[in-house]
Amino acid sequence: YLHDVTPEQIDIIQKNMIARASAKSKSETGRRSRKRDGRVGVSRTLSHLSTFFNHSINKDANGIVKNPVKGVDSLGENRVRSEILSFEEIWSFWHGIDQIAVPAVSRFALKFCLATMQRIGEVGHMQYKGLNINEKIWQLEADETKNKTVHRVPLNQYAVQILDGVRKYTGNSDYVFGSTRRLHPPREPLRELVPYTRSAL
Repeated sequence: YLHDVTPEQIDIIQKNMIARASAKSKSETGRRSRKRDGRVGVSRTLSHLSTFFNHSINKDANGIVKNPVKGVDSLGENRVRSEILSFEEIWSFWHGIDQIAVPAVSRFALKFCLATMQRIGEVGHMQYKGLNINEKIWQLEADETKNKTVHRVPLNQYAVQILDGVRKYTGNSDYVFGSTRRLHPPREPLRELVPYTRSAL
């Protein structure tokens, strides 16, 4: 029963997780891989278990009165993604994406993310009404941003060039990067396009 779970049993669970991850890593690579040693999974599992037990205690459910996870020395590890593209990788991406069969608006959207350092979700929902080309500003309203605050994005020369290019495809649509798989500009800019998503690739 859940109310009988002990810290010792939780400890066994985390050790078994690490042992299985380590064994799998050795069988795949011939050596222990730090990236797949199971410690991140352990950290997340203990966090979820602790949340569950705390919730049960607050709701007086399942007869649980103590959180057994609190009595465990976690073997888990939290890692922060720190991958940064080199200048060579950025150059290769910027010029290489034009050489492959990717829909034009997708290319523009991905380049715009790089030129402005904005999230793909916000770029994909970008609307022409938020642009002020004369001031070279893209303004996102509070309901358009992840942190729910107004955000003004300066547009450099690369961003402006991208906007000039994508307008040939989406200039009659509300969305700057409206979803279309066209490889070449239509006779007239398309209308009633939906926001760009990864499915557009």
